[in-house]
Amino acid sequence: MAAEQDQPDQEAVFHSLNSSLNPASGASAVETGTGPETADPKPVTDFEAMTLDRAQTLYDQGRMLFEAGRYREAIESLETGAALLPANGRLGGEMQVWLVTAYEAAGLRDAGLQLCRQLTKHPHLETRSQARRLLAILEAPVLSKRPEWLTEIPDLSSLEAADGAGFKAATGQAPSRSPRSRPMPEPKSIDPALIVHENRFLGFGLLLVTLVIAGVLWLGRA
Repeated sequence: MAAEQDQPDQEAVFHSLNSSLNPASGASAVETGTGPETADPKPVTDFEAMTLDRAQTLYDQGRMLFEAGRYREAIESLETGAALLPANGRLGGEMQVWLVTAYEAAGLRDAGLQLCRQLTKHPHLETRSQARRLLAILEAPVLSKRPEWLTEIPDLSSLEAADGAGFKAATGQAPSRSPRSRPMPEPKSIDPALIVHENRFLGFGLLLVTLVIAGVLWLGRA
């Protein structure tokens, strides 16, 4: 009986020695996820979900304002939305890239260059690539304009004024201007009643002449 009681104690000692010599065997339960030390994913709180929705709304609003040409308002929306998100996240990086373009469109070039240089080291690959392409465009040298490429158009108004002054100095008189054409008077409207009256008078005269001629011919036959 004593030998049977000592056997479990020896097995327990052997198991403890084996665990100390092979620590990986003790950690296998944690690695496979079967042990009690397995960590569950952290649940998203309602506040975090509301913050993310608010940031997405400001992001969409900022892009719409930018496309509408309202750059100052777009900057305000994008800045507010970016402040709600982690700067090294994907959505935060996209929002900051749009913020760079809004800075440039609004004339805030220094702010856009500074932010764009920071985004070239962003942990998100797509954001980092977009920032590098955008920085290459912003830092591109401005093409210089040569004088021979430009065509100057003379100011004809100053030339006419100079000709008028020279003519007055030579003749002592101001240059004559062509007289303005007077508008033609509109024809007077004719009263239709007068036209009817004249037509009746002419008809009566023709009838009278016809009767006189007929009377002369009749008397001549008689």
